[in-house]
Amino acid sequence: MITLTVNEIYDLARFAGLPLDESQKPDEDEGETTYSVGRCPEKGLLDDDGSMKRYRLIAWLEEYPEEGYLGLGDEISGLNVPDQATARE
Repeated sequence: MITLTVNEIYDLARFAGLPLDESQKPDEDEGETTYSVGRCPEKGLLDDDGSMKRYRLIAWLEEYPEEGYLGLGDEISGLNVPDQATARE
C-alpha cells in the first residue's frame, strides 16, 4: 500500500505528462488530503449495482475509507468472485 497527498498525485500526473491546468492546482488544505492505493481484495469490490468487481489496484480516501473505494484500471474478468463480499472484510 502507498499513501499520497493530492499534491503528490498532482506532481505524479505532471510527471506522467498529463495536461494539467495550473490555475486548478489544489489549494493548501485540499493538497494535503491523503489517498491510499493498494491491492484489490481477492474477493473484489461490491459495486453500487450489487455486482462484484475485481481490479488489480484500488484507491480510497485515507481519512474516510467508509466513503468507498475506486477500482483503478480495467476490471479483471473471468475470475470466480464470491457474490456477497466487500473490500473491507
